[in-house]
Amino acid sequence: MASQGGWSTKTRIQELKLKLPVSARDWFNQLPKSVSRDWKELSSEFKKRYCKARSSYSERYFTMAMKDSETPLEFFYRLNSAAGKADIDFRKSSKRLEKHVLRFITKLKDARLKNSLQGQRFRHISDLEYALQQDEDVWRTGDQDMTTTKPRDFRADNIPRGPFKPKRMNRTYVVRDPDSEDSDDDDPANHKGSLKSDQDARDQAECDFRVYP
Repeated sequence: MASQGGWSTKTRIQELKLKLPVSARDWFNQLPKSVSRDWKELSSEFKKRYCKARSSYSERYFTMAMKDSETPLEFFYRLNSAAGKADIDFRKSSKRLEKHVLRFITKLKDARLKNSLQGQRFRHISDLEYALQQDEDVWRTGDQDMTTTKPRDFRADNIPRGPFKPKRMNRTYVVRDPDSEDSDDDDPANHKGSLKSDQDARDQAECDFRVYP
């Protein structure tokens, strides 16, 4: 509203009042006339009431928590940024650095990493950053190895390709004379008997031929 240089103070105040929501309008109506009729005073009170930050930088830093979607390294950078905005210079004070690192570790959601970092001493903030980068690289490499070495489902190799063809079994079949016995195949005496029987049959046939011309 202040950008409207051609408007009078009364017009500015009226325009502001019309644009306020009901709750803010109630706040406006209870102001003393010395404030509600003076644009400069009204602007100052309005900014104090409605334009202030929801929380101070210091409060944001001390209440900051790790998000579920964040990696430890991402949370580390966000907490460092919040400390800078809150004027907490942990880079020049070893005592502040120790408290800052401890605050970061206690806010971690990964119990394994938390236990690992608690047993270490970090002289510089870059030492903690390096440890977090190494941990992230190890887990990223491990995930890739698990993906590349995932066991193949053996059933995928058994899917028929093209028309179905029955398997040919590698078996050897031996065709035997139905009148012969398996146990007599290799007996020489049986072979001799068989030859004699064949000769008798031929002699009988010749005899029959002579009798019945």
